[in-house]
Amino acid sequence: GTREKKTRDKYHQLFRTSSYERHKDRNQDPVAGTCVWFLRHSNYASWRDNSAPSLLWVSADPGCGKSVLSRFLADDELRPTEGRTTCYFFFKDDDEEQKTATNALCAILHQLLNQKPNLIKHCIEPFEQNGDALKSNIDMLWRILETVSRDPEAGEIICILDALDECRDSELRTLLRKICAFYDTCPKGIALKFLVTSRPLQHIEYQFSDLSQKIPEIRLAGEEDTDQIQREIDLVIDYKLNKLQQSWPDDREDINALREEFDKVEHRTYLWLTLIFDLIHQDPQSLTKRGRKRLFGTLPTSVNAAYAAILSKSTDKEQARKLLQMSLTAEAIAQERATSS
Repeated sequence: GTREKKTRDKYHQLFRTSSYERHKDRNQDPVAGTCVWFLRHSNYASWRDNSAPSLLWVSADPGCGKSVLSRFLADDELRPTEGRTTCYFFFKDDDEEQKTATNALCAILHQLLNQKPNLIKHCIEPFEQNGDALKSNIDMLWRILETVSRDPEAGEIICILDALDECRDSELRTLLRKICAFYDTCPKGIALKFLVTSRPLQHIEYQFSDLSQKIPEIRLAGEEDTDQIQREIDLVIDYKLNKLQQSWPDDREDINALREEFDKVEHRTYLWLTLIFDLIHQDPQSLTKRGRKRLFGTLPTSVNAAYAAILSKSTDKEQARKLLQMSLTAEAIAQERATSS
């Protein structure tokens, strides 16, 4: 009756601890023709078509479009169907709401119960025993997720966790242990599937190392597919330059010259591209010969050199902070790889 519905709604809303939809939508929609390298990858197909519990770790270097890919998977490629529930959470280290594993698990449970309201029955007792403390307890939240996923009504449950490396370290370690312990036993009759993305960091690789013996296709290493990612980034450059051409139809020659400048920069990334175009929109004079020279500095031949050039010109402190952070992370990853090889 009405009282029962109110009780169910109350328990459901207790899992609403973040604006997870807005966090997803901070990321851009993909340009047509991108994400194709990923969809064609055999490790993705194997994970997608597996009816048993399965895990896929998608790693790629900073600024290579992991979050855009995750949004595409959540909104389009893996959107919910009658037999499939799709849940997601986007970690981001610049927002307190997006830093915690507890908020990630609460978001997953909130979406799961939104799509399968009858499963709320598994949450009532834990809430009555623990009250609000449940929302900040990783152990109990994970236990509820496992219990819910065992219910025959649950069907296939897909959980997309984007940018694991931006989760708070202390909580990330616990979350990874929970995920690994679950897939280590691979309980039968449960179709709980995780797709997680992160930078190719050693501490995350270490956590997944034991599982990789058991699940050979566990990892999809985007950092080894840089040529394909670069081709897709070129599609984004074409798309953005065509949009510029529509906005400024009289500047065809300048836009063609701008295209040549992009071609001179090696290892282009999505983030770098976004920031370059933001600066162009802020200052249309960037299209002129003098403006292009100012924007690209002395024609940097690497992304890090380009970052430095943009940093020296950007009036947007937040963009500058993001760029600096990305440059430092890219440098750290390069050093980590050099040390471990």
